[in-house]
Amino acid sequence: MLRTIAHILLLLLSLGSVAASPLGGQEVGSADSTLHSLRIASLNCENLFDTIATEGHDDSEFLPQSQRQWNTSRYWRKLSMLAREIASLNSPEAVDMVALMEVEGDTTLRDLTRRSRLRHLRYQYLITDHSDRRGISTALLYREGSFRPLYTHSL
Repeated sequence: MLRTIAHILLLLLSLGSVAASPLGGQEVGSADSTLHSLRIASLNCENLFDTIATEGHDDSEFLPQSQRQWNTSRYWRKLSMLAREIASLNSPEAVDMVALMEVEGDTTLRDLTRRSRLRHLRYQYLITDHSDRRGISTALLYREGSFRPLYTHSL
């Protein structure tokens, strides 16, 4: 968790001038008229793995032949539930960034952002390098219109 927060802070430092909105949606007064509110959320995806073995990682408990019997149907149901939860945060305004914990990798994030109900929200994503033996990573979904990463570095 601390690692995720540190990664997000490094990403936020690349934003330049951004004002949080602690006053119930009202912007903080400033002479800089370019400041805007930034909505950030976090979500623990609780082992979001696809059903395909990844070389170099011990993800065997999330395969169809495992004791969990992790299959395509269960995978897509989980993606659907996560997409519904993230989409529900977008009322009345879109969430600019969503920090995600416990995601396997690029395939799961591509499915979440391009092949679920989130595709209409056009989230982009960044993902940390795998350091966990199972291949669990952290990621950041972001809306292109409100955030542009200048530099990323996994800790």
